[in-house]
Amino acid sequence: MLEVPSAGIGEIYTCGVCQTPVQVTDSERGQTSLPQNAPLPVTGTHSPPPAVEDEYRADDAAGTAAGGAQTLKPSSGQPSRNGYIVPAGDFPLDGFAVVNLLDENPQGRRLRVREVANGKVYRALVLAPALLAQPGYLGSVEPYTRMTGPVQHPNLLHLASFRQNGEALIFLSTDPVDYEPLSHVLSRRRALAPPHAIGIIRQLALALEEGARHGAIHGWLRPDVVLVAADGNVLLDELCIPPNPRFLIRELAGVSAATEYYLAPEYIDDEVRGDIRGDIFLLGALLFRMITGEGLVTGYNAVEALHKLAANGPRLLRDAQQGISRELNNFYLKLVAVDRAQRFQTYGELLDGIDRFGGGAKRQNLQRTTAKHKFSTANGGVAHPGGGVQAGRRGGSGP
Repeated sequence: MLEVPSAGIGEIYTCGVCQTPVQVTDSERGQTSLPQNAPLPVTGTHSPPPAVEDEYRADDAAGTAAGGAQTLKPSSGQPSRNGYIVPAGDFPLDGFAVVNLLDENPQGRRLRVREVANGKVYRALVLAPALLAQPGYLGSVEPYTRMTGPVQHPNLLHLASFRQNGEALIFLSTDPVDYEPLSHVLSRRRALAPPHAIGIIRQLALALEEGARHGAIHGWLRPDVVLVAADGNVLLDELCIPPNPRFLIRELAGVSAATEYYLAPEYIDDEVRGDIRGDIFLLGALLFRMITGEGLVTGYNAVEALHKLAANGPRLLRDAQQGISRELNNFYLKLVAVDRAQRFQTYGELLDGIDRFGGGAKRQNLQRTTAKHKFSTANGGVAHPGGGVQAGRRGGSGP
């Protein structure tokens, strides 16, 4: 992304963060790409480009020859070539080599791994033992994944397979090229223009709407699970994991009062059953973060943050960011109402709300994909039946 008002298509600039040359491809949205014949970056926080994968493959071959393709040396605390800390220990599945650690949170550890036999690269999420130890949770994973795994949509990250090896549960997803987490984008830019933010929210709502048709609730929408491409397309990760927000409320704590939490206020009540309106609230929290650069639910820990929000109500978008239209502010308030009966009740209402006021963004209707994927059941995986996309009244990507 480039924030130069006078930039024209084809002009070349230098990124102020990584010093990489970038060429303007869309001056209206500020989108850029690498210039032709420019050297590919090998540092930073982006996913490794295809040219770098050959370098990894050579590293894996060298590790195999040395008899240690899957055994990592203990981390020295130094960043790897992609800006991540390489984890210590073995990956719990045979036949896979760890490329790098992507992130770690109370729900689990996400890594980029390579299947040694064919060189395919995956995003792997290994669920945390503490989460699996929650009463009834372990038994819920397989049925929930059977239900949600076949869900396909242009804005959903495809689940390749679900594996179990002893006490370890691993989700393997496709590793899309040229996508990066929204958290990385926001760390560079702090805030996005309202049309850009609304475009992301619309695509996430379309993905969640498709998931809801199959009974799926995300439960923990946050910038780390939203993957953004240079062309504006968005992919949502972790829809296939059973939500356990009460575990997250107990586990999530930060080092300052400004620590952000992406949880709905009704989850502090153990008697309330979660539904899609919790995810709708989280879309509002993401919208607030993208436009203002600040967190909506903040505090030293999740319990404090949610009680504070329930008592005081959400901050107004117009108070935190100047120039916000009344229509956008009202739309935001309909997302984040503390009483979930006052929120949008369906994704259809939410999407109609965006279409009605436009969100300041151009709309674009793209045809849904109908491609089918096999769902691996190797090494104790769970078979997923069928999996074609159901016809919907809306296209895939948003503005």
